[in-house]
Order: sequence, then C-alpha cells, then structure tokens
Amino acid sequence: MSSCGWTIQNRATSPSRTTVSREIASDRVRFNASSEVWFDGRRLGTLDPEKPPQYGGRYPPKVLPDGTSGYQQTDLGDGRIFLSGGYATNKSGDPPKVVGKTLIWRISKRLLESGPAMNCARAMHEAKRLPDGRVVLFGGISDTINNRYTGSVEIFNPATKSITPGGELLVARLFPASIFLDGERLVVAGGQVDADNESMETRQVEIYNVGSAKSAFLGELCFDRQDGSLLRLSDTELLLVGGFNSNSETKSHALPPEIIRVQ
Repeated sequence: MSSCGWTIQNRATSPSRTTVSREIASDRVRFNASSEVWFDGRRLGTLDPEKPPQYGGRYPPKVLPDGTSGYQQTDLGDGRIFLSGGYATNKSGDPPKVVGKTLIWRISKRLLESGPAMNCARAMHEAKRLPDGRVVLFGGISDTINNRYTGSVEIFNPATKSITPGGELLVARLFPASIFLDGERLVVAGGQVDADNESMETRQVEIYNVGSAKSAFLGELCFDRQDGSLLRLSDTELLLVGGFNSNSETKSHALPPEIIRVQ
C-alpha cells in the first residue's frame, strides 16, 4: 500500500471544507474472470457497474427512425428509458453532427415519445440518475468538426418532462468515472480532455453539487486515466478501478486501483 502523497482542502464553493486523499491499493483489490471487484475479501460489484445499452425488442432501436445513433440511455425505473443526445445521420462525409434532442421510450408499448430539447447538444456524455428520479446530464462532445468538448450540466425531470440548466463542470471531459456520494454530490474523476486539439487523459477530480449547481476542484488522481469505474466502499470512501491511459498503451486492470477518501 502506498500513498499519492497529497491531501487537498477545498474552500471555494462550499461553506464546509472537503478533504480528499488518494491511496494506491493494489494489494487490497482482486478481480475475477467475470470482472467482479473484491476489496479486502468483500465483493463490491463489477468493473463496469453501469448497465450497457441494449437495443431492439423491448429496448429502443440502435438507429432511431430519424437516423440518430450513439445516444445515451438512462433507465428511469418506471418502465421508461430516457434517450439523450447522439449523432445525426451525415451522408456528406463530414464528421457526424451532434444533436441536442431527447426522447422517452416506453418499454411496455415499445413506443418513442418526444422529450425536451437539451440546452447543449452533446454525445458521448454521462447521464446519471439521482435517487429522486431526476437525471444529471454532463460532459461529452458538443462539436465534432472542431473537436469541442463541453462541461455543461443539465438536469432532466421525468415528472415534468423538462430540462433545466445545471451550471458547468470545471473540466470539460469525456469518459470519466463518476458516482453519487449522496443525493446531491457527484464525484467526477479522470476522463479524456482536449488539449490544443489533441485528446489526452486527465487525473483531475471534482465534486459537483446538484443543489447549488456548482463544482469544486478536489485534486488529482495518482494516474491519468479514462473509462475507470468508481465503486463505493463507505459513505466517505470510493474505490477507483480499471480504465486506461492511451499514451502508455495500458489496458483495463493495468492501472493500479486507487482509494478516494472524501470527508
């Protein structure tokens, strides 16, 4: 067990201080052939806790009737699936255009219904469902021609079928690891960022508060990584596993697991 060697206190956007520390935990984590994650002999879950998108049958088609593809799926837990963003069909040979529309798929009827338009067109973004049923949309790419990433946050309310602005992340990114600490605080770690039109991994970590619509910088991971998974150890401890760094040609499981402590 070793430490990254830093602890940071945030005072910028919260009246109470948030202390975060990192610790490499390779000797405490095990994986099996099913990508299950075990920590100190306790099963935490799978390497990718997010359910992968499914298409066809009781699920929406991979390519929607208007040609949209690459949209994000979020199960609303009430027999509906929320579809957001993605790419419009482009036959000109140019990069596909990012769309800002949303749709709702009714599983029992296998029927698409229109949803509210997002304020920011996006694809390859994150869509996390809150305990109260709302969906937090954040990050992604907003312009494929200019390779422009977005840090915009929006909140979809399925009860009112409305979307409201939710501020901005401090870092515009794709493919971060993220998890809710509680009903309002979202930890966002790592991912892919655009640096002078060149995509690269980041180790930056921030915490977004849904209630205040503000984000605070927490510090840095031990390693630059994207596509990692965050699993809960306790109310104040998270385990970051998996992911990769394209510069070092590492694959999933190759980067050491890290414990993230938030107090």
